[in-house]
Amino acid sequence: MVEISDSAGSEINKVLQMEQYKGKGLFINFTGFGCSGPVLGLAVDEPDDSYSIYESNGIQIHIHTDIAEQLKPLGGVVVDFIDNGPDQRGFLVGTKIKPQGFECTGTCGEGYCGGQPKE
Repeated sequence: MVEISDSAGSEINKVLQMEQYKGKGLFINFTGFGCSGPVLGLAVDEPDDSYSIYESNGIQIHIHTDIAEQLKPLGGVVVDFIDNGPDQRGFLVGTKIKPQGFECTGTCGEGYCGGQPKE
C-alpha cells in the first residue's frame, strides 16, 4: 500500500528523531485534487484509532482508513525524496497509478482543468 524509497526513509528517520517529534507518527494526508489526481502530503502528529498503519522501509505510516480505501485502486502511495541542492530538496508523495479522467490540455491557471476531472 505504501512504498518509501531509501532516500525518503533516511530523511524521514532524521525528522522523527528530532526531539519535538519523538513518540509521534508519520501521516499521509489527502489535501485535494490536482491535475494528476489526488494531492497527498506528509505530516507528523499523534496517532489515533481512525488511521490504518502500514510499514515500508522500516517506517510506520498512518493513513486515515477512508483515504486508504480510496488510494488502493490507484496502486497505493509512493514516497520519495529529491535533493538537487538547497533550493530543490523535498518529499514527493503520490499514487502509483494516475487516475483516469485527470488530463490537462493547458495550465490550471488557464482553467483547462483547475484540478477537476476532465469531462
